[in-house]
Amino acid sequence: PIMAIMQTRVPEAMLGRVMSLVITLVKVIAPLGLLLSGWVIRYFPIFWMLALSGMVMIALTLFYRKLMTRIDMTL
Repeated sequence: PIMAIMQTRVPEAMLGRVMSLVITLVKVIAPLGLLLSGWVIRYFPIFWMLALSGMVMIALTLFYRKLMTRIDMTL
């Protein structure tokens, strides 16, 4: 859904640049996340790692939803 939202909100002239930036960030962040999870799993059980990941996802979803509501109000 995030890609669809970006494609509808980003001006067409900037769409290629924004999408290439997002794809680059995803490709850079994914290996860093794998490295970090390997380190974290040494100290915490897998249950806590998954629980924390779920909580972070929920928090980011709520933050993004609030942010999009504010952006819609200003347009």
